Amino acid sequence: MNFRISSATIALAFGAAFFLTACDAPPPPPPKTYPVKGKVVFIGGGSPSGGSVDFRSTTDMVTAVGKVEADGTFVLQTLSSREKVNGAVEGEHTVTYTPGQGQDQSTLLPVTAAEKYRVKAEENNITVTVAKPRPPQ
Repeated sequence: MNFRISSATIALAFGAAFFLTACDAPPPPPPKTYPVKGKVVFIGGGSPSGGSVDFRSTTDMVTAVGKVEADGTFVLQTLSSREKVNGAVEGEHTVTYTPGQGQDQSTLLPVTAAEKYRVKAEENNITVTVAKPRPPQ
């Protein structure tokens, strides 16, 4: 028997091998994060009772999220490569509070804090101040 392999067949075989190798590549390691806990407060007083808070890094494409508890407190986690790691990346962040899904909050819009907040390379305890959420107009 005489087998002939064309250059297109060889290229296809190398392409398939490259694709399968790339699919098996391990995900990148999670970013370096630092512990962040805190409390959300409203301008003029009071705290939300539920919802979530998002810290979006202004320099990296990384977001840390935290569930806002009944007393307004939160603890952040960063989702990276399909795993959650405690804390947030160091640096400046834009912070948004999203109201919970209760009867009195389900139609309220998210509120972004007027100032940016800095996560330091240490344990962080941050008080986030936002306007009270309002219903859509």
